[in-house]
Amino acid sequence: MSYGFHYFKGDNLNRVIKLQNKVLDLILSLNWDDGKIDVSKNWLLVHLITASQMAHLLALKRNQNWEIATATGVLHDIGLIVNIGMEKNHAVNGYDLAKKILAESGGFSEEETEMIALAASKHSEKDKIGNWLEELMKDVDVLDCALHGSDFSPFEHHYKRVKNLEKELGLKIN
Repeated sequence: MSYGFHYFKGDNLNRVIKLQNKVLDLILSLNWDDGKIDVSKNWLLVHLITASQMAHLLALKRNQNWEIATATGVLHDIGLIVNIGMEKNHAVNGYDLAKKILAESGGFSEEETEMIALAASKHSEKDKIGNWLEELMKDVDVLDCALHGSDFSPFEHHYKRVKNLEKELGLKIN
C-alpha cells in the first residue's frame, strides 16, 4: 500500500532529505563504543534529527531559508564524529567534514556549503553574535538540549538563549 509519500525512499528526494540520509548512514556505519566516549551514538542520531527539524521550524518562524537552516541542523554536531566524542572544539573540527558531506550529497552551491559549514562550526560560540544562520543554530542547539532535559542554569549564555527562546516562542521550556 502506498500513501504517495516518499518516507526517505526513491529518486525524487529533495536536497535536505538526501543530506539527512547521508548523515544518518554515516553515523550508523561507525564503530562507536558508547562505553569509551562521552556521547552516545543514539544521542547523536536523535539530536541531529530533532535539531534539524527545530531549525526548519525556527527558520520558518523567523522568515529565513528553511533548507539552509535544516541542513545546518543535521550537520552542526558532525565534529563529534571527527573527535569521537564531546570536546570544546567539536564544532570547529566538524567544518571540513560538513563541507565534504554537503558536496557528496549534492544540491548545495559552494556559497551555501560554506555558509552551512561555517554556521555549524560556530554553533558552540553561544557568547558571540553571528549572522542569522549562526544565531539560529545556537538557539536550536540549546533549545533541543533543553527539551531533552539539559539544565543550562549554570551556563550564562546558554541559559540566556533558552530564556529568550521561551519569550519568542511563548513557551515555558524548563
